[in-house]
Amino acid sequence: MSEQGPGAVYATPPPSGIRARGWLIPAVVLIALVGMFAAVIVIAGNTGDSGAPPRPADFIAPQPSFPTVALDVQQVSADGVITFANDQGQSDGTTIPPGATIEVLRPIELEDVAVGASVSLIGEPNDVRSFVVRSIVFFDGETVSTGLDAGVRSRGGFEGWEAGRDRTLRVILSGTVTAVSADGVTLDTATGPLTVTRTEIAEPRMLPLYLLSEEDIGAIGPGARIAFPAVERSPDPNADAVLVLPR
Repeated sequence: MSEQGPGAVYATPPPSGIRARGWLIPAVVLIALVGMFAAVIVIAGNTGDSGAPPRPADFIAPQPSFPTVALDVQQVSADGVITFANDQGQSDGTTIPPGATIEVLRPIELEDVAVGASVSLIGEPNDVRSFVVRSIVFFDGETVSTGLDAGVRSRGGFEGWEAGRDRTLRVILSGTVTAVSADGVTLDTATGPLTVTRTEIAEPRMLPLYLLSEEDIGAIGPGARIAFPAVERSPDPNADAVLVLPR
């Protein structure tokens, strides 16, 4: 008789083979999952697909359909002869063609803006593939559209940025002035109404506003910038109009 008495119960340990099979199934599942993840990583690496959205293409500024060249006025003689700086790769003797219309950009304030005037937002592309507004150009008189541009042009063919030094500028959007307030203008554009508030873009200075209108040759003085229509990167000797940005 056992020392533990007649009521003792003996627990028989399970065979070692059963314990081994109990661990085998989770191990097989784990190995299969690891193998599946490894296969996905290998396939993604071979196809170059990281699963992330495709990177947007770099912004390329559209080329102007109306090529221009801008020169600096060095001096204007008493008899009206204009001398241009000769350090811009242009030959001496450049002159404004006889009979050419003189279009001039003059700084204005909001109170000078007329309801019904055509207007363009002038800007440049930046590193985040959008635009920064640099100036607003209002047109005095009729404008034309070529169907190839984002905006309108003066009767002489200018968009209003061509006489400046920054050649990356382009028209962002054009429209018609429908309302003027103390700090902004409301435009009717191809994408719908748009209100531009000048105080929201006041750094480092207030957003420049310009009026493009026709004047006479007396508007040209020393230090002015004059944009000519270009022929092979040189001023067109038969240009119908030039754009002047006085100093």
